[in-house]
This record gives sequence, C-alpha cells and structure tokens, in this order.
Amino acid sequence: MQQFFSISQLARVMHTDEPSVRMLLNSSILRAERYGNGFLVDTDEFAKFGIINASGKSARPQRRSF
Repeated sequence: MQQFFSISQLARVMHTDEPSVRMLLNSSILRAERYGNGFLVDTDEFAKFGIINASGKSARPQRRSF
C-alpha cells in the first residue's frame, strides 16, 4: 500500500530530521515516487527501518502523555 508524505511528515514518522530523509531519498535507500510536492512511499519500505512491521502497526513504542 502506498501513502503520500511530505518531507516533514516522513521525518516525523521515521523519528529523524529532514536532511536525513532527503539523503535517504537522494541515495535511493528509501524508495519513493515524487508526487506533487511530496512523495508516495510504499509502506513496506518502512519495514526496512523497523518503523512499521508487516501488520502495519508501529514497531516502535508509542509515547504516552499523562
């Protein structure tokens, strides 16, 4: 399944900064298709980074706010 993300959204989802996301995209480590002013990313791509497991749920613990 593909989802649309801006650079800032990708940085937030991947828990990193925007320059790092740009580097991953430019070096084709993170494969994404340019679409308008963002990117279409296959959610399976995130599994390479341990962000989303096969069931589509976050593999990282969620922050809790009290």
